[in-house]
Amino acid sequence: MYAVIALAFLAGVIVIVIALGRPSLTESQVRMVVVDTFLSEEPEAFLITGTITFTTSVISESEKTLLPGILNLDLGTTVATVRAPGRAAYGFDASVLSGEDIRLVNDTVFVRLPALEVFAVEPDLEKLEERVDVGWARMYRSSGQAQSTLALRKLQPAMRRLAMEYLASADYPRENTQRAVERMLGPALRIAGLENPVFVIEVRPTVVPPTG
Repeated sequence: MYAVIALAFLAGVIVIVIALGRPSLTESQVRMVVVDTFLSEEPEAFLITGTITFTTSVISESEKTLLPGILNLDLGTTVATVRAPGRAAYGFDASVLSGEDIRLVNDTVFVRLPALEVFAVEPDLEKLEERVDVGWARMYRSSGQAQSTLALRKLQPAMRRLAMEYLASADYPRENTQRAVERMLGPALRIAGLENPVFVIEVRPTVVPPTG
């Protein structure tokens, strides 16, 4: 009887010793680990969490009329179309994270990330397709080349906007970012003393600015 009591007492002491010896993180320490991990991964504070590939088409056109208001002779419309595949890298700016965005409840770490942004777009110019249709009474050297140049200038901004629209509407970039952040923070928090962290990661919605 006494042996059973002694064993139970000993087991209780062992549990208490283990619990006391196990480092427990405070919420402020978790916040520090999260922020330090983000900044150590990318000193510029913008963390790239994924890439998307897509194809973009841009059209530039101009109309010309001879003696408008008098003769009104339509000289035709010159249209330049460029089309190219490309890749966009996306992620978020970790420098805007605040303490309120990181919380600890038991072993669950809540992180609210900034909205995803496009970091860079890279059109594959080697696979660029171009078509120029010159108005019937116009010259390629003047109108054709001019519209071709304008279309090329519009290609990269169009790719960036298309990528932003994808980030705003698709689930995959947010899910991919959540997985990337979990892989990044898990080892750091375990080393700091949180043995089995559970993550609840929220990504703020991406808002595409209106065209103007």
